[in-house]
Amino acid sequence: MILLSIEECKKFNIEVLDYDSKEIEIRENNKNMLFSVSNFLLDKKYQKYLNDLSADIPYIFVDFYKTYISEKPVSKQKVLSSIKKECHCLDVKLNNFCKKWGYERDYINNEIKNNNILLLSFVKEPSKQTFHQHFAAKWLEKLPFIEDFKELLAGGNAALHIVEGQVVNGLEERKQNYSCKSIDFFWKYTFGKKELCFYATHKYTKESGGSQDHQYNEVQNFLKEAMCCTDKNKFFFGITDGPYYNLREASFKDYRISKMDYMNKEYQSDKTKATTINIVAKDTIDIIEKWLKRNFSENEIKTELEKLNILRNNC
Repeated sequence: MILLSIEECKKFNIEVLDYDSKEIEIRENNKNMLFSVSNFLLDKKYQKYLNDLSADIPYIFVDFYKTYISEKPVSKQKVLSSIKKECHCLDVKLNNFCKKWGYERDYINNEIKNNNILLLSFVKEPSKQTFHQHFAAKWLEKLPFIEDFKELLAGGNAALHIVEGQVVNGLEERKQNYSCKSIDFFWKYTFGKKELCFYATHKYTKESGGSQDHQYNEVQNFLKEAMCCTDKNKFFFGITDGPYYNLREASFKDYRISKMDYMNKEYQSDKTKATTINIVAKDTIDIIEKWLKRNFSENEIKTELEKLNILRNNC
């Protein structure tokens, strides 16, 4: 049930999620973080603080932790442990670089101290940090018609999977000898004493290729398994973002269509749909509206439908 009033719904704007801008922001953040780590690793004045737990840690360490790790207050040991971990990671990368290209480590250290452009080759790529999924999760949980949103575990016994229309945990999946993509997101919508549950897998893919094509196949398998679901209070989304899914590379009958369109031609049903993050809000509202009309009287849902229609227009 939407807790916002009709007037509040009118004022609520659902922003477009922009992965490209976020990727630039994260890459810049990763760069600044690495520059700080290299300073801690290569400047001897900081080494004594990393190796002596009895000494008071400098404020620059605390500031680093709050800026790049977590704003929540933690112990001195936790701050030092996090910085030592980052220093060790960079130390290994620099040693491997020297071994690969035949440089002396002292020479590379000196180069970095005088010109940190060399460090750019060691900056973490946002695309390898699954930031797209986390970014999408934070965006989804802000929607006013979504309740109990969860970004689910990717593996292990507690991860959730869809197998022949049934939502099962990782342990049950292995017992049934299946190997399918885990469910990434869960949310629900409640009205009266009933609830409608949503499950979604999420992929962001830019270009074609081996692993990218594998991700595409995973989403197709997810939707295929979900089509077997007979529970009228469950719905499954394959959220596929990125240019890859808009490429007209899929064959359907005698013409070429995008991968997104292909998935909906083959796997869309009253339980499943392939969509994008910037369309899923409107799709969710459409599903909720149909569910309300199927389960409640017109008088019971009149105000709720009015709110949903306002929010749909703001999507």
